[in-house]
Amino acid sequence: MISSLIFYGFHNTSYILLLIFSIIVNYYVGFWLSRFNSIENKKNLILLKVGIIFNISILFIFKYFNFFINNLSLIGINLPQANILLPIGISFYTFQQIGFLVDIYKKKSKICSLIQYATFVSFFPQLIAGPIVHHADFISQISSEKYKSIDYKKISLGIIIFIIGLFKKIIIADRISTIFVEPFYQNLFNGEKLSALSSWIGTFSYSMQIYFDFSAYSEMAIGMGLLFGITLPINFNSPFQSKSLIEYWNRWNITLTQFITNYIYSPIFKKLSCNSSKFFNNHIKSIIAAMTISGLWHGASWNFILWGLIHGLALAINHYFKAKNLVKNIPIFLKRIFLIIFINITFIIFKIPEIYLIKSTLISLIPYKQIFNINNVIGTEIYSRNSFFIFILISFIVLFCPSSLSLLGYQSINKKISIKNSIFNRYKSNSFITLSLAFLISISFLICIVFLNRETEFIYFQF
Repeated sequence: MISSLIFYGFHNTSYILLLIFSIIVNYYVGFWLSRFNSIENKKNLILLKVGIIFNISILFIFKYFNFFINNLSLIGINLPQANILLPIGISFYTFQQIGFLVDIYKKKSKICSLIQYATFVSFFPQLIAGPIVHHADFISQISSEKYKSIDYKKISLGIIIFIIGLFKKIIIADRISTIFVEPFYQNLFNGEKLSALSSWIGTFSYSMQIYFDFSAYSEMAIGMGLLFGITLPINFNSPFQSKSLIEYWNRWNITLTQFITNYIYSPIFKKLSCNSSKFFNNHIKSIIAAMTISGLWHGASWNFILWGLIHGLALAINHYFKAKNLVKNIPIFLKRIFLIIFINITFIIFKIPEIYLIKSTLISLIPYKQIFNINNVIGTEIYSRNSFFIFILISFIVLFCPSSLSLLGYQSINKKISIKNSIFNRYKSNSFITLSLAFLISISFLICIVFLNRETEFIYFQF
């Protein structure tokens, strides 16, 4: 716990006090919630609401206050802005603590000691950007008798997963940004007229960048967790290989999807169902509302709200088509193509806060002039010939290859983490192959160290 607080303090020491204050208040709210025997007790419900309001208020002050003030100024109400630096990780640890209060209220979790709770909230591998961890899953591990012994299998697997995650970030995600994303958007925003093919490469490169960037962080968190004997939930499972948007959200940022389902969608659906018996209509409305809130959670900007709303509407349509069985005859490859196009377009909205820039980027995707003029794309425009083939290779990996965690035997079965035989054991590799793979992983780590001076901040640090 102390190490985690020191780690968090490297960003801004003043926000250690905010984190500690948040931990203490939430713990004692949870403690008093656990003292009441029935969830029907009115005092219990009032206390839960007070705890949730407390967490949302802190999030509002530090993340949304200036956004609120800016929008009030549009209708003539001018208030002074607050000079507040957004504490990194505040969205993630706020969500985790709201989940803790709700689970204690519903008697799904039991209260633990303050030190255990503080360790859960501040656990540094996933403190900044997830995965979002359930209180009961974490506490059950550190309070287990097995936790007292050193698990060398977890340590060795943790080292490998951490190195692979670091490689994804430093060598893949950051290089995608440098080679493809930054040149495209810089040229586009400077008024350059780019071919449609260049635009699709540039925009889809951002989709791949944010995937590799965020999955890299999640895997590094999982790897570091294993070094401490703790298994953290899987956050990504080859999402771009999905065949529908419903499946995509079960593979992309999995812990956030589960949180939204359990703590945002379900209460909204329950509330709507009290006033209406139309199950499917309530289901659709709840999805749209939950995804819009999810968009706002990602950032204090209208483009995030629009991104969440679009995904909510698209999920609603997806559920309608599924209920009516309207897409059963569509070939799988067409489903995947439609999904990739949709995800790519919505990530443009996710990336760019200005509406006029979103519009110009979307227009650049329309092949009204030079869709097949390859000479305007390879070697003569913003991408070199080698860059084009790198793009094809990375796209193939994202679209068709299994995830690194599944290859290493780190899997989620019935929402429980299982560490099975990795690819090293699965094919009974001999000593030479094992030594060669160890050497390859070690070289990958050294390469990452060499290029650390060129790294950029994780994208999800801003959330």
